[in-house]
Amino acid sequence: MIRPNKVMLVSRATIKDLVSGQIFLIAFFIGLALAILSYVGVELSYGAPKKVALDFGMGLISLANIVICLFLGVRVLQAEVENRTLYMILSRPVSRTEFYLGKFFGLAFCVLAINLILALQTLFTFFMYGGSFDPLIPWAVVFTYLEGILILAFVILFSIITTNIAATLYGISILIFGHAVPNLLDLNFVKHNSGLYWFVEKVGYIIPDLVKINIKDHLLYGKEISQSYLFSGLLYILVYITLICFITSVVFKRKDLN
Repeated sequence: MIRPNKVMLVSRATIKDLVSGQIFLIAFFIGLALAILSYVGVELSYGAPKKVALDFGMGLISLANIVICLFLGVRVLQAEVENRTLYMILSRPVSRTEFYLGKFFGLAFCVLAINLILALQTLFTFFMYGGSFDPLIPWAVVFTYLEGILILAFVILFSIITTNIAATLYGISILIFGHAVPNLLDLNFVKHNSGLYWFVEKVGYIIPDLVKINIKDHLLYGKEISQSYLFSGLLYILVYITLICFITSVVFKRKDLN
């Protein structure tokens, strides 16, 4: 049985380690770079500065989110093994599942804090250039964050069963295919090739459909989107993250750490 107090204990230690590792200082400089690039992008644009500010900001948040999740994901368990701290922790009354979940939630909290910092920076620039609040903005920030957390969950899983470089490449592949596969099914070339369509369709059952949570076009161009679609996308990504976390806990529990 998973004990929440043990999970929280590991989570707090993870957050403390990341803060001492100056992760938020890195986030500050990312936010500064975001502000400078947004300003340059807006100044070079003509006619729609607020839209450019929001587009630049959301794009850079997504990029920073993925890079941070890839970096943290490949190091979270590997660093514990290399420093021999994992063996000391597991010698105490903390199960491997509790340790993994504590690490995951600790990382997820830090990524959330970084996303909020970058989102506030983006909104400040957006409003400074005359933008107005859109109900889709919080949804876009949440979906961007959860996309990063999904990649984080995948990378941690891959880092357990393969090397750090391979885990990073697999994580990037999940991101690329998650956006590409659903769109490939709409191509006429794929539709008219039954074998290729069957293959892409089956791959789509395995790879997460990240198009479901990509609402940036709706936000930037005012396209209508229903609340039911937003909530179904939220449920979809949360279930997928939960599934990957479950698989990772099973794999980590059976992994030989010697």
